[in-house]
Amino acid sequence: MTRRQYVREYLDHRRSDGILISSGALPNDGMSAFAYARLLRHLGLDHLPVRVFDLFQFIAVIDPEVLDILGGDFVQAHPMRYRFKIGERAWRDGTLPDGTPCRYPSEFVPVQDDKGNSYIHVDNVPFARMPPGGFYYDQVSYPLQGVT
Repeated sequence: MTRRQYVREYLDHRRSDGILISSGALPNDGMSAFAYARLLRHLGLDHLPVRVFDLFQFIAVIDPEVLDILGGDFVQAHPMRYRFKIGERAWRDGTLPDGTPCRYPSEFVPVQDDKGNSYIHVDNVPFARMPPGGFYYDQVSYPLQGVT
């Protein structure tokens, strides 16, 4: 039985034995882009791009070739828009905060202030901030703030 058939049987409640592996199928089981870049180097796959889709936590899109090596049973179905209303239609070159080359959604255009803080704006409002030397964004604005 192939892994795909096993997953189908499991999802159809016809099987409950064994373990299914999810490596990046959901944002909460994803991999940090920093760790993913190191994994690619370790596997000799550093020709594959590190694409960052979750800009809050810097979570990487795991390439199908890597999923095969890890034995992943699921792939992620990416939404048309990620957090901050950023689409994933096109990607642009960039670097992670540690200097590692990566790819970002082309609509991801952070703004830096004079103190080196990086901001993501949503509808022209600063929504998330990463301090200098930081590795992820903190939310600084909330859609329902001020509502009672």
